[in-house]
Amino acid sequence: MKILVITDLYPIKDDEKCTPRTIYDFVQEWKKSGHEVKVIKPNFILNSFLRRKPFYKSGIYGDIENINYWLPFIGKIKNKIKSNLEADIVIAHMPSGLIFANKLGLNFCAGVHVSDLEVLRNPVYKIYFRTELEKAYQNAQKIACRSFVLKDKFLKLYSEYAPKTFVAPSGIQFKPVKRTWNPTEKIKVLTCGQLIKRKNIDKVIHACEGFENIELTVIGSGEEEKYLKKIAGKPHPLTPSLKGRGNSSEISDKIYPFLKGRGNSSEISDKIYPSLKERGNSFETPDKIYPFLKGRGNSLETPDKIYPSLKGRGNSFETPDKIYPSLKGRGEVVFMGHLSHEEVLKKMSESDIFILPSVNETFGMVYLEAMAEGCITVCTKGDGIDGIIKDSENGFLTEVDKVEETIQRILDYKDKNAILENTYNTVLAFNERDLAEQYLQSITFCT
Repeated sequence: MKILVITDLYPIKDDEKCTPRTIYDFVQEWKKSGHEVKVIKPNFILNSFLRRKPFYKSGIYGDIENINYWLPFIGKIKNKIKSNLEADIVIAHMPSGLIFANKLGLNFCAGVHVSDLEVLRNPVYKIYFRTELEKAYQNAQKIACRSFVLKDKFLKLYSEYAPKTFVAPSGIQFKPVKRTWNPTEKIKVLTCGQLIKRKNIDKVIHACEGFENIELTVIGSGEEEKYLKKIAGKPHPLTPSLKGRGNSSEISDKIYPFLKGRGNSSEISDKIYPSLKERGNSFETPDKIYPFLKGRGNSLETPDKIYPSLKGRGNSFETPDKIYPSLKGRGEVVFMGHLSHEEVLKKMSESDIFILPSVNETFGMVYLEAMAEGCITVCTKGDGIDGIIKDSENGFLTEVDKVEETIQRILDYKDKNAILENTYNTVLAFNERDLAEQYLQSITFCT
């Protein structure tokens, strides 16, 4: 069968790190099944630059024709196309692809992504793009939503299209691994994705701070990398009761109950040092207590004579493992940077829990891959792969601001092996070859 795919969400070169490969993966499976597939990649140049997409000159790159347009597909757009448009099935993805296919007057299936909903809801696109996109949905023979969540959201806007709307999820390329819950000394938590704001990886970092038996690994690169490393490197509170109070040297009520109600200052109770009675609230250190401090002033310097292990560490409030062994490793977050797909899968196979509280996900292949590698997997409630992951059944759903609570729920859950068994059975049904074929079977029209 001849298939024509029209989308600007398609990699021309293999080394495009930031171009999702989900549509590419469908195309590869269709080719393996003996179908003849061509791809037309229509680019509205301004949109491409705003989205920081790789730029290529107009031309044919193997089975892909890249066509650049200065105007958003206005006028005689067909004149620039060199490829033969004859096909048994035309599948368009992303707003540009849908508008382009509709302008050409083709019978096509419209793929719905998060980007489509953004165009439909954002007033910025109201004048032209929303109108053209709505025309495309009206004329499309079928509408393929990339996830169950997207289908629900789309049909809330356009319920009249329910009869021609179906879900076209992605699948995995490899056989899933059947694992049992058997962490080593530390529970290994993994998060992976572009280091951008909507991925909410900072929420994962902060959530893991409260568990001394957890080791967090972050895979990915992006504009938030410097910020994430900064927050991961901050000193941690001395006790759980200080959580959320910052990095100051506050004294917990749990440590010194008699200080309760005295605020967060570094006041020293007369009950601790009677010799300080009536000396005020400053942090003065009398010579009677530490004769060797004579002449050192009121600073909070920590001399080597008190803590030899602090020698050379300056005046910061760093807490060495020698003083508080229980804090060892608590602040450690391992950043791996960008890894190849094979390296990511290997790291998943070595991890116990995968967490990514991302928002505005179209689908989220990374969750499915983590499940296939035997991780207890956590996604955002009402987003992405929700509907495939069912809370406390084959994984866990979380609110963006409740990641720590979700981790605690996982740790407290008695039968984690039942979760992993259900995870394994779930991903068995998400084979890439089968889902690619189901996609075609759901399109029952011809040009």
